[in-house]
Formats: sequence, structure tokens, C-alpha cells
Amino acid sequence: MGWAGLLLPAQLTSLLELRRARALDGRAETAVVLCDSDAALAAKGGVAEVTELMAPADGKALRRLMALCVHRPPKFIPECLVRDLLRKYFADKREEKIQLIKGIITEQDDSQLNSPLPQEVLIIWGEFDQIFPVEKAHKVKEILGEKATLKIIPNTGHLAHQEDPKMFNDILLKFLLPSVVASDAK
Repeated sequence: MGWAGLLLPAQLTSLLELRRARALDGRAETAVVLCDSDAALAAKGGVAEVTELMAPADGKALRRLMALCVHRPPKFIPECLVRDLLRKYFADKREEKIQLIKGIITEQDDSQLNSPLPQEVLIIWGEFDQIFPVEKAHKVKEILGEKATLKIIPNTGHLAHQEDPKMFNDILLKFLLPSVVASDAK
């Protein structure tokens, strides 16, 4: 299975790492564009630039991002937890992350993004993803070709792997270890 054998849109980090790999060595096999419009995503998040949403600088911005990422966001998150999340996930190398977000290529920039992949690909998507709407999942599957499998996790948002980890793991294991899962079912 190649570099892009598994695409998990629930993690911006994966996109950033893919972009970094392309920039550093140019050997990454493919990339998939998930954003139709930075402006549309920024507007959805109530910010001027998408980087304000995807690399939050303060608690208010992180709460805004969390409201978009989760299908059923918690009603209350203690401020100390918000500060810890900001420190752990967004404070370190924030400027580099912003540059990577700005550098994510689009299908208009690179025609290779529109070519099917030769290997099996699993696409896991949250049914109510507001960052990358589910319509985009179908488009990604179409672009990746007949070897792509799309699984949509019901009642989840952009963080489907966290909102329903059991279903996410079941889908992933069936894809990665089909013979083991089949023999366990017997």
C-alpha cells in the first residue's frame, strides 16, 4: 500500500504532512484536495481567513473550530481544558502550520490530483462533516477511481474517529485485515 493508501479526512495533520512530504521530497504518490473554497470554509467559521479557523490562536477561535468539527459539540468545555488543547495542539510551530495550510495545493495547481490511484484506498468520512461536506467524499472517491472505498460514519462530524471510535476502528480493521476480521466473525 502506497503513501496515499489510506486517506483520513478527519485529520488536518494528515493533509499537512502530505503537503510537507510533497514539498520536501516530491515523491508522495498523490494528494486529494478536500477544500472547495478557503473563503467558504472561513465564512462557515465566521473568520476572515481559513488559517484563523484551522490554526486557532485563542480560546474563542478554538471553540469556533470545535463547533464545526464535531456533529454534537459539548455544551460546555472548561476554560482550562481549552487552554490545554491550544497549548498541546496549536501553539507549537503555529506559523509553520499556517504556512502549510496556505500551501495546500489545489486540483487547479496540479493535474496529478485528478488521477485514479492503482492501490486500494479507504476513505472514511463523517456524515455531518462541516469542514469537508460529505458531497466532497463522493467526489474524492470518484477521483481516486474504482479501487477507492468510501465509508461514511453516521451521526459524526469532521472528527468521526473520535466521535465513534468503535465504528471507525471496525471499518479500518476490515480494510487493513480483511481475512483476520472474516475469520473472527466465524
